Amino acid sequence: MVRLVVILAATLVAAVGSLALGTPQAAASSQGCTYTKFPSHYVCFNINGSGRYVSTFAVIRGKLDWDNDICNHKAKVVVRHRGSVIWSRTTSVRRGCQIFRVVRTIGAYRRFPSPSYACGSFYENGVLQDTACNWIHD
Repeated sequence: MVRLVVILAATLVAAVGSLALGTPQAAASSQGCTYTKFPSHYVCFNINGSGRYVSTFAVIRGKLDWDNDICNHKAKVVVRHRGSVIWSRTTSVRRGCQIFRVVRTIGAYRRFPSPSYACGSFYENGVLQDTACNWIHD
């Protein structure tokens, strides 16, 4: 029985090791989310592209209940490299209210130095709701 456990453990370690070494991380295309009220309210941040090239960023706000609309909203994306802001864009405020989910897309269409740290923030009625971040790298 002990030998079987050792063999299974060794097999598991080898399998995990091969996955970690054999599967590269997605560089520019990625998604990350934060919850402002688990599990129904969230902010997600998508980076769309390949390698260090980013075509678009998307900042997504979700409120999966009937009681809270998403009103008068805007999004902001900030990219930092070595601690300095190298790129920043903010959408215009979209007046009015929407229910459930809002996606604000910001075009970049450029390469960023590796590694860069990008963050997407979502605002409602002028108040920051949350920020989600991810790396851009080779």
